[in-house]
Amino acid sequence: MKLLLSSFLITLILVIGVSQAEAYDGRVNVAIEGKDFIEGDKIPISIVLIGSIEHRIENVDGEIVETDILEGDPDSDTPLEIMFIEKGTGLTVEQITYTPDWIYDDITFSEPVWKTSFEFDTSSDKLSAKTTYYIKAVFDDKNDITRIFAFSPPIPEQVVEDIEVMTESKSKSEPKEIPSWVKEIFVFYAEDQIDDKTLLNAIEYLLSVGIITIR
Repeated sequence: MKLLLSSFLITLILVIGVSQAEAYDGRVNVAIEGKDFIEGDKIPISIVLIGSIEHRIENVDGEIVETDILEGDPDSDTPLEIMFIEKGTGLTVEQITYTPDWIYDDITFSEPVWKTSFEFDTSSDKLSAKTTYYIKAVFDDKNDITRIFAFSPPIPEQVVEDIEVMTESKSKSEPKEIPSWVKEIFVFYAEDQIDDKTLLNAIEYLLSVGIITIR
């Protein structure tokens, strides 16, 4: 019994030791390039693994030896997970897992990094226009999330929607409400995530449907 217990404990220690040794020891950063997307656009996503250089000074047979140890080098077989998460519900509406080709860059950044990029087509039927999302990237046991983003429907659909809203507004006498997607645009603007043009387009929309009137 003692022999079996000892064997079990040794195996457990070895398994834990291996799993810790295999854990990625760098950092992950994910970001969306650009903003003000329209359905059909491809959203460029950049993923960066940030490593470090450990400077070691050792005494080898009476001589001082200095070496730089590069840490954070990604395992080429470790998959990268990209998840699209709906902000309001926290639901993962799309998940993509693949093994990227990492490009080493020791010039642009102050720390050693490995870069890769990914494009996601907003015409996917799993994402909806005027809905707020963020992206989470997971590499081994490290992860990071992007800023929130949303995309607008195609221009022809926007025109049709505006006409429908204007017709509906004129046929009703009750007070008019500001659409939720317009409210989100004002939130995005306050967080400096969209430009002035997008905000002005939203204000023009409110004027066109009679929610805002100038006297």
